[in-house]
Amino acid sequence: MQISEDLSVAESTDNPAGPSDVYDDALVTAVQRFQKRHGLAADGVIGRRTREALNVTAAQRIRQIELNLERWRWLPRHLGERYIEVNTADFSLYVIDGPNKVLGMRVVVGRPARRTPVFSTVMSYMVLNPYWNVPRTIAVKDILPKLADGADYLQKEGFKVFAGWQEDSPEVDPRTIPWKDYNEDYFPLMLRQEPGRNNALGQIKFIFPNKFAVYLHDTPQRSQFERVQRDFSSGCIRLEKAPALANYLLADDPFWTPDRLQQVFQRGQRRVVRIPRPIPVHLLYMTTWVDENGTLQFRKDIYGRDRKLSAALFERRPYALPAGSASGSAQK
Repeated sequence: MQISEDLSVAESTDNPAGPSDVYDDALVTAVQRFQKRHGLAADGVIGRRTREALNVTAAQRIRQIELNLERWRWLPRHLGERYIEVNTADFSLYVIDGPNKVLGMRVVVGRPARRTPVFSTVMSYMVLNPYWNVPRTIAVKDILPKLADGADYLQKEGFKVFAGWQEDSPEVDPRTIPWKDYNEDYFPLMLRQEPGRNNALGQIKFIFPNKFAVYLHDTPQRSQFERVQRDFSSGCIRLEKAPALANYLLADDPFWTPDRLQQVFQRGQRRVVRIPRPIPVHLLYMTTWVDENGTLQFRKDIYGRDRKLSAALFERRPYALPAGSASGSAQK
């Protein structure tokens, strides 16, 4: 694979006598190139993740290419003149306009237990300074355990509690609720986090209706973008540069200048804003592809989807017997 090619170049240019036991600059550079094309920290250190990638055989990489070619076959034939592409396996988002990538950023995607789905749809509007209506699963699994000793967490993080999910459900004082009486089987309440600096959705969420209730959004947890493997969310996609995406999508609306957008953020005013030109969004899961420089890229199969697809496409299974045929001993 590519690391062998890199090593060969390093040996021929800096060490004409042949292979060496010295981990010299040429070899460090070769390892860094390998790390970059496998989505690893390009530090030149052959750590655990780098060793795992080095130990993948050529046959396994070929199978990985075959699986991702199959995924490309599932995509719409025309992705759009301009579109948003999120590759979950690469933790990246790009805006493609014509032949060019006009905006790119790192993203945080769903953790393995709450995987970001794969689908294509159209984004039509965004919400500035959004509320966060906490999904029931997150409420009972992530927030409810923090309330065993009282409602201080809710007040500190800016949550309101409502008696139900209907629009006219009354607000309830969280200090009056016996939180120990609630559990995964009994939780009729709705939690809503108000706009503000602690809001889990940050300053913007981008909406594209889908059955998974997944969307793109800003986040106050900025340190997550410094990680190489960024699968921390509950399924939605957290954006490194949400305001930059908003400015791009609103460029055709003279009212929404970058300054006006910042004014709305500063006031904390919730606004629903239509996108002048709705844009296709493609949530992908590609563990290998060829980049714009012609370099073959590989990524870790964080959700185990390559393994399942390989089993579906390539593993032999016994043929089902036709109806009425004999099984076991021969019929008499």
